[in-house]
Amino acid sequence: MSFLISFKKSVSTSKYIFGYQLAERIFYFGFFLLMARTLTAEIFGEFTAVFTFANVIYVFFDFGLSIHLQKKIAEKKHNSSKIITEALWFFIIISILYLFLSLFIISKFYPKTDLFFIIIVVFSIILLACTSSLSAIFLAHQRYKDILGSIILTRPLIILLILFLIIIKLIQIEYFIEIWLIGIVFQIIILVWNLKNLNLDFKIVPTSFKNVFLFVTTIVPLGGAVIFNYLYDKIDVLLISKILDFSQVAYYTIPYGIYKSSSLAFNFLLISGLNRISSVSRRNSAVWLFFKLYSRLLLIITLPLFFLLYLFSDKILMFLYGNEYLQSTIILKILSVGLVGMSFNNLTGIILNGIGKYKINMYIAISAFMINITINYLLLPYYGIVASALITVIIEYYIFFGGLTNILKLIRN
Repeated sequence: MSFLISFKKSVSTSKYIFGYQLAERIFYFGFFLLMARTLTAEIFGEFTAVFTFANVIYVFFDFGLSIHLQKKIAEKKHNSSKIITEALWFFIIISILYLFLSLFIISKFYPKTDLFFIIIVVFSIILLACTSSLSAIFLAHQRYKDILGSIILTRPLIILLILFLIIIKLIQIEYFIEIWLIGIVFQIIILVWNLKNLNLDFKIVPTSFKNVFLFVTTIVPLGGAVIFNYLYDKIDVLLISKILDFSQVAYYTIPYGIYKSSSLAFNFLLISGLNRISSVSRRNSAVWLFFKLYSRLLLIITLPLFFLLYLFSDKILMFLYGNEYLQSTIILKILSVGLVGMSFNNLTGIILNGIGKYKINMYIAISAFMINITINYLLLPYYGIVASALITVIIEYYIFFGGLTNILKLIRN
């Protein structure tokens, strides 16, 4: 009974999570929409490919830092200052290493891409990672309004400035990204300022290599899961950019972006759910009850979304992106079939993370990545981006059933 009361409270407070996720999704939807409508498919596809590759490289350094922060602080709020201090030094070290290594790797992978363009994309990844880690602290303390406020104060200004550039016909992707970076810096300043409301007592002081090493060892299993989870999700974009071309990247990522954006309808529940499952992780009955309650909610949300995306995919693409991207209709129809699977593999993923079974998530993600990269490599030259869409749907359900099977084994034991 107490868990049911906590569940209702969690759903109630999730409205604030939904609020900041909605604001963030609207911003990025508008941001990428403006670029897709004003830039050529080739340039937009090049940005998408470089941005994706920069993210892929970063996850090898990050090890799921924001997830680890949220989970550990939610478990031991009285010790959050120590956790945050260790995480801060870890972030500083990996950011410096990532900056130089990623510039070298990306410039070699895409030798024709302008170096300055690569630099500003890499800086955007570092700044976004900083906001993600800061947001994790507020999520663990259930201070959702602070995150929402930081978004509302910065995102509209970015869109307005980009619209101004379009009006005066200064349409260059570098200008768009630079304005975006300035907005992210302002958000970081606001979040850091709001940390004082959490009454945390931590300082930027030197720490030993041993402490940093111990911190890294605690998140390596989670890091493996995050790395391969991201790789299986993004490897198709990188393969399309190398096997096909940048324009095909655009024709694939536009419907894929719509598909992923639909997760807004349920992700707000899962974010607060990570706190909840972490707090009851030692009680098998509570874990199973958590799965049943959240799975019912996910079905209620995702089934109507599936029919909407499948039946009106052409109208959605035409309304948002115009005639140029109507050829992506078949891709959106195929991806919509994976919507239920995506929501449920997110659910099983946070349950496994919440009960500390990072390695299981890692093994599932590794196998999903291997399947994804192998089949994409074999089929892309012959069937194009349609093959990538079909593989994505298969992988969504593969990860869900893999996670569910392991959760059932853990509960029964």
